[in-house]
Amino acid sequence: MDLRVALTADLDPARLRAARALLDAAFGGFADEDWEHCLGGVHALALVDGELVGHAALVQRRLLYGG
Repeated sequence: MDLRVALTADLDPARLRAARALLDAAFGGFADEDWEHCLGGVHALALVDGELVGHAALVQRRLLYGG
């Protein structure tokens, strides 16, 4: 297994499509709004023989409390 970490901006369109397809398959469909929450951060990708078999995304958000 090959593990990679990349920013959204560093992933080519084919890799992003593969990640989206994996999420669609895993969750029986993945809403566009949910996919957008996966973008703009850091992605962890697990590949076997070049095929994407795992994906996680960490996207920084700001939470303001009390104003």
